Amino acid sequence: MSLFVLALFACTPDTPPPAPTADDTGTPEEPPPVEQPAGFLTGELCLVRTVFETSCTTGCHSSIVAGGGLDLQTNPWAALVNRPSGTPGAPQLVVPGDSLGSFLFLKMGNFLEANQGEVMPPQGQLGGAALQVVKDWIDNGAANDCDISPPGGDPPPPPPPPPPPDPDPDPDPDPQPTDPDPQPTDPDPPPPTSPHPVGYSSPDQHGVAANLQLDGDCRSCHGANFEGGTGMSCDTCHQVGWRTDCTFCHGGQDNQSGAPPQDVDGTTAPNLISFPDHTAHIQAGYGCSECHYTPTDYLTNGHVFGDVTPGYGEVNYAAGLSYQATYYLGTCSNAYCHGNGQGPNGTVTAGSGPVRCASCHYKQNSTPAEWNQMSGRHRLHLQENGVTCSNCHASTVDAAGQIVGAAYHLNGTPDVASVDITIVGTTCDGACHGFNHNNRGW
Repeated sequence: MSLFVLALFACTPDTPPPAPTADDTGTPEEPPPVEQPAGFLTGELCLVRTVFETSCTTGCHSSIVAGGGLDLQTNPWAALVNRPSGTPGAPQLVVPGDSLGSFLFLKMGNFLEANQGEVMPPQGQLGGAALQVVKDWIDNGAANDCDISPPGGDPPPPPPPPPPPDPDPDPDPDPQPTDPDPQPTDPDPPPPTSPHPVGYSSPDQHGVAANLQLDGDCRSCHGANFEGGTGMSCDTCHQVGWRTDCTFCHGGQDNQSGAPPQDVDGTTAPNLISFPDHTAHIQAGYGCSECHYTPTDYLTNGHVFGDVTPGYGEVNYAAGLSYQATYYLGTCSNAYCHGNGQGPNGTVTAGSGPVRCASCHYKQNSTPAEWNQMSGRHRLHLQENGVTCSNCHASTVDAAGQIVGAAYHLNGTPDVASVDITIVGTTCDGACHGFNHNNRGW
């Protein structure tokens, strides 16, 4: 196994080569992150960080467990860009502007020579969408463009522990006489003193503090799985299954997906919640993974604990249909799902009103000039009297223009199905709208 395998992905104590400096290699100093509003992670490196968190940092290359001395969680830019791989004859880990010349991408994409080890991560090659995120970041210059500063600066430090009792208290100036008939003492010792203030057990106090990580890592007292440690078990009060119940912390107002209304800080006001259009997306049948990395439970690394932006749901399209999309202050851009069906070219802003067919692509009552901008022979068919979208897309839309097959709408594939003709590939046979088709291309 190559040294790079050990240094980049395997959890071993080997140490990667020391970082080059500007003085001895000419490598430029690390540029400052591009200015972005705190909490809204829109840079390409933010997407790459999410790929690392889901595939590399858990158990191997986090800030806590830096296998091989490589931490891909704290500052992956400094750990990778212009850094030697340590494998003889192999290129640097990340060469800005050249993904095929970057050993990181070669390892993740399994573009390896015989002596360069195994594909990484060790659980198998990354999916196409996640791999594309890494490739795009490198080819676009490997910018250090991910602002991970929490709003308002760093969270406050945890409260100090209570002072220890005075080992030598002053004697009582007016001692009471000794009880000649003392009562037996309670054999059970008093419960330990809580480091938290009175009222902290209320869900609206410790729940928000836990979700936003305001008082440090709760696991240090309550155990790795919250089953108890020096502090009590959270299962003493919380309902069975709370760790995997999304609505235990957020959502639950108008659906059970966990999507707001109700942010993790308890906000429910429509004009204040993070993304008021969550409900419209969930009701349309789209899962959380279209726009976010979806954790398994409360303890998933990077969800609450190990999250670089506590309290903010980072937008990450890497696993969705619109993996090339970007998000900024409520606006999605370069989105396939809000585009015209011919590429990632859609833009939509939250709260801008109902989205209808013509919001994304032209429709039956558009003009011939507009139809001509659609793919294939849309104009030729739609200008025929009586032809509707359902004539060729019956599995998706009905004659009234209503979506009847949500699974076929916005699924990344042009689904062509008709009740009148036989469709094979991109050709059709049969009689429709007064014409006989024989292996006619569309």
